[in-house]
Amino acid sequence: QKVQFTEENVDHVDFSPKPDAPTLTPGEVVDLGLSVKWASCNLGASTPTEFGGYYAWGETSTKEEYSEDTYSYYDKSTNRYTDIGSEIGGTSYDAATVNLGKGWRMPSVGHLKELMMCKHEWTQVDGVNGYLFTGPNGNTIFLPAAGLSSYTIGFNSGKLFYYMSSTKIEKISNYCLIRNNDGDLTIFSWKVDNGVSIRPIY
Repeated sequence: QKVQFTEENVDHVDFSPKPDAPTLTPGEVVDLGLSVKWASCNLGASTPTEFGGYYAWGETSTKEEYSEDTYSYYDKSTNRYTDIGSEIGGTSYDAATVNLGKGWRMPSVGHLKELMMCKHEWTQVDGVNGYLFTGPNGNTIFLPAAGLSSYTIGFNSGKLFYYMSSTKIEKISNYCLIRNNDGDLTIFSWKVDNGVSIRPIY
């Protein structure tokens, strides 16, 4: 197929072979033909196959240990969790908004369900396990199996697939997109103090 471009619209021409996986620049958004655009990389990553950072729900920075005792919104003396709301997308508790700026946010459970409706397959990209999602318009994003971090489980990258939503289901759990033991993609509740990956939306 022949495609023509005017000279002033061409920055450079790259004749290198097309890679097998998306190679999108950090911060770039991908239009899958859904209600929102999705980041090409996890929060804290610079390529689609990098895991990026791990975040507890409502916390905006990474840390060494993820447990109830280190969770910002748990008071050990009273054994109670601080109520920061049931939907934190776009607020000061949203790690994507705080780290990337206005317009960026964590996906809600509704956004994760919409992503699940896309064609998806468990595959390997550059030796990394994960899901390749193909939107209605044919564009793709890759979400690596970055594992998660908790006091008892630890990082289990390459096998466990957990992605955080901005939506809480109860005082100690929020909704996550996960790959269950049967190998199926599903929405599941997960403990808020665990360290989980975030794929921002715009």
